[in-house]
Amino acid sequence: MFMFNSIFKGCKNSINSFSISSRTRSSNILYRGCLVNNYSKYDYLHHLKSYCSTSTTINKENEIRRVIELLLNGTMYKKMKIRLKELQPIHDRSLVDITTIDQNDTGSLLKEYNHIRVQVDQIDQLPVQFKDYLELVKMAKTAGDREMMQEAQSTTEQLMSQCNELEFKSLMSNDMDNDSAYMEIHAGAGGTDSMDWTQMLSSMYIKWASRRGFDAQIIDESHGDICGYKKVILKISGPYAYGWTRTENGVHKLIRMSPFNTNGKRHTSFASVFVYPSSDADEKVAVDLVSRDLVIETMRSSGAGGQHTNKTESAVRITHTPSGLSVNISQERSQHKNKQIAMDLLKSKLLSLELRKRDEQEKNLRSEQMGINGFGSGSINRVYTQHPQTRIKDQRTGQESSNFEEFLQGGEELDQMIKEVLSIS
Repeated sequence: MFMFNSIFKGCKNSINSFSISSRTRSSNILYRGCLVNNYSKYDYLHHLKSYCSTSTTINKENEIRRVIELLLNGTMYKKMKIRLKELQPIHDRSLVDITTIDQNDTGSLLKEYNHIRVQVDQIDQLPVQFKDYLELVKMAKTAGDREMMQEAQSTTEQLMSQCNELEFKSLMSNDMDNDSAYMEIHAGAGGTDSMDWTQMLSSMYIKWASRRGFDAQIIDESHGDICGYKKVILKISGPYAYGWTRTENGVHKLIRMSPFNTNGKRHTSFASVFVYPSSDADEKVAVDLVSRDLVIETMRSSGAGGQHTNKTESAVRITHTPSGLSVNISQERSQHKNKQIAMDLLKSKLLSLELRKRDEQEKNLRSEQMGINGFGSGSINRVYTQHPQTRIKDQRTGQESSNFEEFLQGGEELDQMIKEVLSIS
């Protein structure tokens, strides 16, 4: 009969952990008190071995570790802990004297406390549950227990589901995160290289948006003299588009061997990215456009587009005199469509301006308790280096990637950098 030479230990021991006696050729074996056929036993060991060694399981465990670290070190978790401490005396008083609860201030504060308490407990329980899972896996490997290993697999899926839900809630915590977004990219210092860099960035964001299921389209563009864009405006539509893109605001720096320099010298290019929440689905902040505050001008479009573009005054510029904000749209052939897009974009800019004012007020209020969170060197968000080495580094988190080409294709590593910045924003 088949006999085990040793207890099944981890992933290294597989089928070689038992031997076949020369006295038997039976197709059945006795294993843990149960009679099973030869095929089932080998199949079981193969299943157990494949679970232990699969890269999918390792990837899931690493992903759970990443999310736990992100949640515990995230700004939202720290804010909730501070708020719980502030509300704790009110909660304690309500336990002693129920008459202190009313329908107004105290009642709403207790609801807030209970809501935050549930979220904090969910995050606090996650590392405990993960530790229990690791102990379960260790026991299953040592004992070679199939049922225990299946339970561990089920626990992995549950933990992954919890991680995905909690991570999403922690990252998309701002009022406007659910909205669509406008992304405006301007070429900075660097001449033709910077205009080319602006086009590369716009292409990266369009591919990234498509991969994530958003609808991305260019609503206005100003072409460079030789190539690329002087300016390009994208509209990224879909749930939480603004939440995913809002931390891309800032300067993006490219270092490479210039394809436009005949001497092949290294060149530094800059592009500025501005992201606004789309105002068309948002009523959280009122933005009133009074006609007397607007200066609307029409003009002939310039650039590619055929004779129609240059013969009709389809381009529209709208200036909001109180704020000095101005938008120019010339992408569509119809003046009416250009005006509609321009009004929507102007509303989004005014909304973004109002949100920045609110953010500044909030930062001033909390800076005494939490300090000022400086973001790297100046306003540079990310540095993309192609020479002398290939590297992309986010200046705000210190996170790096060496996969330059995949990153510019809007790959998953861009997701990871965005998530890291969102967790501390």
